[in-house]
Amino acid sequence: MNQDELFASVELIKASLNSRESKTITGALLGELIRKVTPELDLKQIYPAGQKMLTRFTADYFPGYLERKARQGSDIVYSINSEGVENGESARYEYWLTFARPNNPITILADIESAKMTLSSSANSSSNMISIQSVSSTELLNFRREFVEGLDCDKFDSAIYVNSSKYAEWLEHVRTQGGNLFSEWSAFRIKKLHALFKSRLDILGVPEEQAHNLADLMGRCQRNAPKRPPIVKALDHSAKPEPIAESFAQPNIFDMSSLDSDEIFKMAILESVRNMSVAEMRELKISAGLMLDAFASILKK
Repeated sequence: MNQDELFASVELIKASLNSRESKTITGALLGELIRKVTPELDLKQIYPAGQKMLTRFTADYFPGYLERKARQGSDIVYSINSEGVENGESARYEYWLTFARPNNPITILADIESAKMTLSSSANSSSNMISIQSVSSTELLNFRREFVEGLDCDKFDSAIYVNSSKYAEWLEHVRTQGGNLFSEWSAFRIKKLHALFKSRLDILGVPEEQAHNLADLMGRCQRNAPKRPPIVKALDHSAKPEPIAESFAQPNIFDMSSLDSDEIFKMAILESVRNMSVAEMRELKISAGLMLDAFASILKK
C-alpha cells in the first residue's frame, strides 16, 4: 500500500467514524471498524515492530481528530472530534490529497472571500463558493510524459519510457530504479500540480489576491502530510546495548550479553505484549495449541 492509498484509507475510516451516533469509540471497536472498512490496510506493514500499532496509527494519522479520552479496563476510549476537524481553518492534507488524486469523486469547495476550503461529495456549490476539479488522468499522463522527455535516453529500464502502461505499474518501475528517480518524479509532480491548481483558479476568474491566498493555503496543505513512521532497523547483535532509561527499567537488572538471540527475542515479544491494548492483542496470530497450553499453565497456578 503506497502513501496515497494509505491516506485514502484514512479518509474512509473518518467517514465511517463520522456516521456514528456516538462520538466516542473504544480501541477494540476502532480496530474492528478499520478491518471492516479497509480490509487491505495492514498496520503491521506500517509499524513492523508491532508495538502499540493502533495507538501509534491514531497519533500519526488522526491528530486532533481522535483523542485519548479515558480508559475502559485495559482498553482506550477515544473521542471523535469530527466537528472540530471539518470546521477548522487549518491546512488539512486531505485537501491536497483530494486535488492530487485523478478524477476524485470528492470535490474541493472554496470560499473566495475568506480563502477557506472544504470537501463535499457533491459538485454543487453555493453562490459564494467555487468548485475546484481534481487533476484528471489525462493531465497526470501529460505530467508523466513531460517528465520522461527530460530523462537521459537509455539511462533507465525501458519500462520507464513507456507511456501506455498504467500509472501504478509505471510508478512501481520508477521505485525499483533506485537512485533519485522516484524523489525527482515526486518533486516534479508536486510542482506541476501546484501550477495546475493556480491555473484552475485563473480559469474560474478568481481575483489575483484571493487566488494567491488559496494557492498559499493549498501549498500548506501539501506540506502538512503526516510524517512517515520511522523505519525500524534490524537488530545488530554486535552493537553494544544502549542503557535502559531509568523510568522503564526492570527491578532486576541483568547482563543482556549473557542471553542468546532467542532469549532476547522472547523477552522483546513479552515486553511488547505487556504494552499492548486489548484491541492490539486481538490482532495477534497465536496458534490454538499455544493458547491451550497457556490456559492450562494459568489454571495450575
